Amino acid sequence: MNNVDASKNEEIFAELILFLNDKSLSLVMRDALDDGRKAWKILSEHYAGRNRLA
Repeated sequence: MNNVDASKNEEIFAELILFLNDKSLSLVMRDALDDGRKAWKILSEHYAGRNRLA
């Protein structure tokens, strides 16, 4: 990932966490810190019923 993509990815993560409740935030903080794409994937899978933590 180049610097521009990495910077945007971190920016997306920062914006995303502003809107998350505590449960959702805990899902992404451990596995997707500063990774907006990964955080979005984790949340999408969780709320689509494919929760890997269950």
